[in-house]
Amino acid sequence: MKGACFKYKNALWLWGILVLACRSPQPVVEQPKHGGPTEFHRQPVKYIPIAYLNFNSRGVDDRDHVPWYRSMGFGLGLFIHQEMSWMWTGHKFLYYYIDIDYSREMSGGVYPYRSRGVLSTYPGLYIRTYLPWLFKIHYGGGMLLRLTQTSYDRWGLYGQVGLEFFGFTWSTLFLAHPGQSNWEREYRIGYMYAPIRW
Repeated sequence: MKGACFKYKNALWLWGILVLACRSPQPVVEQPKHGGPTEFHRQPVKYIPIAYLNFNSRGVDDRDHVPWYRSMGFGLGLFIHQEMSWMWTGHKFLYYYIDIDYSREMSGGVYPYRSRGVLSTYPGLYIRTYLPWLFKIHYGGGMLLRLTQTSYDRWGLYGQVGLEFFGFTWSTLFLAHPGQSNWEREYRIGYMYAPIRW
């Protein structure tokens, strides 16, 4: 009996977290011709915060070594809604994006070097829209800026594409450094506090 009560309390606790995480949907601004309104038929939420973990292999010379030396960091970002023409209502939203990111990179004198932390920001422009089967997608790009000391390029350009599933996100960034031949890839998983009603 005691074990059953413990499980019941844990289930209530998890359910409470899920309920608190769900943002209530905004009023409908355009009724779709078929089916119910999606998030994109509603008045858009002005701010959507996101928290994420990132995985990169910055500084690893040999691609075969990536599984051993891939490092993890974290970040906090904010999508800020910007108005678009009425013709896009029901289809997509436009956002400015800002964040602060802490990640690890391999650097030093002797390969495979040592890992050290770097603070960065990735301001950019993004589009969010929907996909079939309960998924949403966001894609965009901008400039990356390393805010602290780094042994590599201090700035560059990036593109990102990500999937959303009830607020949980999976995304890939492609980073380029003008004048350099090296490309980087970074992966992110996170949670965004966005409306989830479809």
